[in-house]
Amino acid sequence: MLPSLPPYEALHPLVVHIPIGVLFVAWMPMVIGLLDSKRRHTWWACGGGLIAVGTIACVLAAMTGESAAGIVGSPTQVISDAIEYHEERAERARNLFIATTLVYLAVWIAYAKIKNTRKGMVLIFGSALVVITYAAAMIELVNTGHSGGVLVHRHGVFAPIVE
Repeated sequence: MLPSLPPYEALHPLVVHIPIGVLFVAWMPMVIGLLDSKRRHTWWACGGGLIAVGTIACVLAAMTGESAAGIVGSPTQVISDAIEYHEERAERARNLFIATTLVYLAVWIAYAKIKNTRKGMVLIFGSALVVITYAAAMIELVNTGHSGGVLVHRHGVFAPIVE
């Protein structure tokens, strides 16, 4: 028999690892697409899909994290500051991944709609813009994960386990 799901406030530890895992590998199909010109569009669609799924998971992680922060109780000022720092990083990571997803979608649509003579330019500049936004978002995601790890492993802040 499967255990029941924890309450919404306690879902954060379950949800938070999804965007980390998905978004850390989302770049791989895009690179493979650069090497495999026959199936390039398929690989790039896969990479874009992973970024979109990871972004949705990032939004859910931020939502569940906000709820989890509400049940921490009366922490010390140090813990309150650490939670606030983690929340700020999470919001930035979420927003940057939303931007990355929108940029990826815009480049994909522009590439599909534009005339053949300009496809190369859209591909080069669009890819550069995706790489820049993706890299900035990944840096924020790493910092968010690290600050969450500090909350759990240094300060002992964690969502309640319900049996």
